[in-house]
Amino acid sequence: MKAKRRHELQENVLSAELAQVVGFFRQRGTPILVGVLVAALIAVVAAYAYGSVRDKKLKLQSDLEKAMADNSLTPEERVGTLERLAGQGDDKGIAYRALIALGDEYAKRALVTGRKEDPAQWQAYMDSAGGYYNRAMKEHPQEPLAAAWAHYGLGKLAESRDDLAAAKTEYQAVLAAKDLAGQPVVSQAELAMKELEGLAGPVRMASTAPAEPETQPSTMPAPQPEGRKRP
Repeated sequence: MKAKRRHELQENVLSAELAQVVGFFRQRGTPILVGVLVAALIAVVAAYAYGSVRDKKLKLQSDLEKAMADNSLTPEERVGTLERLAGQGDDKGIAYRALIALGDEYAKRALVTGRKEDPAQWQAYMDSAGGYYNRAMKEHPQEPLAAAWAHYGLGKLAESRDDLAAAKTEYQAVLAAKDLAGQPVVSQAELAMKELEGLAGPVRMASTAPAEPETQPSTMPAPQPEGRKRP
């Protein structure tokens, strides 16, 4: 009898709690549903935006790799693509790498043109290359790799002008930069410095001809004329 009474009391309590829940949703069910729907919509929009940004960066990376490696592109197409990538603001890393690639492109053109063959065109290409390297440092001051590659490129330009002192200064700027351990630009700058030391060192030429013996003064008495005897 007591167990039955306890069961009835438990059922009454459960019924009362259910009635309260039903009443709560009758009064506030619509606002809660709206809130759930808004939260779900925000999540969908955020996921779409993240995916869109990721896809855009992947496209920029693909365009940069194509501009740097696709030999089917004309020089004008390559420069045009790199200019577009350098001017976009969605990925700063792609932007500074495009500027360095533009500097390298014009440095190669200067090398192919030749300093003696066409001095005016050579100088124009050299100026363009230096301008892009300096832009990389100016427009991306927070990117240490941008500065490092720019200094390296400027060092190579200085070598082309036979200005070994300026080249050394540029390579030293790469080696003095912090947080670049293990980066390829550091090893390339180290190699360039060693080559400079070889160019700046004294040139020693070895002779294969036998050395002539030094002429020693004679200590023998001078011969006397015939017919005369020494006293």
